[in-house]
Amino acid sequence: MLLRRELVEPDDDSGFRFLARRERPFRFCWHHHDEWELTWIARGNGTRFVGDDVRQFESGDLVLLGSDLPHTWWSPETGDGEGDETSDDARTEAFCVQFSLESISSFIDQHPDGSKLEKLLEASRLGLEFSPDVAREVGSCLRRMEEAGGIGRFGLLLECLDLLVRAERSETLCSKLRTSVPEASRRIDAACQYVLEHFEGPVRQPDVAAAVGMQPAPFARFFRRHTGHTLTSYIQHSRIGRACALLRDTRDSIVDIAYASGFENLSNFNRVFKRLRGRTPREYRKLYVTGSSDSRGS
Repeated sequence: MLLRRELVEPDDDSGFRFLARRERPFRFCWHHHDEWELTWIARGNGTRFVGDDVRQFESGDLVLLGSDLPHTWWSPETGDGEGDETSDDARTEAFCVQFSLESISSFIDQHPDGSKLEKLLEASRLGLEFSPDVAREVGSCLRRMEEAGGIGRFGLLLECLDLLVRAERSETLCSKLRTSVPEASRRIDAACQYVLEHFEGPVRQPDVAAAVGMQPAPFARFFRRHTGHTLTSYIQHSRIGRACALLRDTRDSIVDIAYASGFENLSNFNRVFKRLRGRTPREYRKLYVTGSSDSRGS
């Protein structure tokens, strides 16, 4: 799968594009576009790819992505794939706005905080992730956009941007070495896709390297340089993302989930899960079921 350029057409009544996505899984679609993008995950979990940054996302995730920054969200399919019916519990839900600099230029030029917004947009060229508190406020605005239109929807966009400008902290997502060369993009994309299609079984570096037309040793250096992860680390993140979805969305035993996620034994699964998620699989499932942070360490 190649890096795709998305052509964004603004909504007729607001000057920017608003999307409410409700899908069974988020499909892997590595793409970029000229517009800035603000995305809030109302419900769902999986793996988020932004430039050379790869990490897990959960409900409440909020990021601001700059112009032409490659990205995608991916969540595993957890159902049996039969039929067209999808329960509400199985759906993922995201709210997104894509806006150009031109669409908010008058606000930047005339508002006292315009220079702060300019700095925020510049910083977002590497991707910014915001705290849960900010995400809740911005998410509320984005949810209200679905029923609003025209000036009301534009006003909510400005409210979102104001909340982001006033946010006390944010985390930069990717490095300045993010992939920009078309051939490098093609190979990284092909390698990620190979892992996502095969991680339930053994994934060997020589096989991935061969899939992108490289020798194993040069491929190892290439992959780490352009993603910030070793191949082993990336595979582990993908498998744990799958395991999180199964822990949240099924009643399968932890042993079965470990094997379904590509781990060969339970002890290794528990060790990797604890390292990447900060809690054991059992604690993670309890946290999801009860909604209580007290389950950490119990």
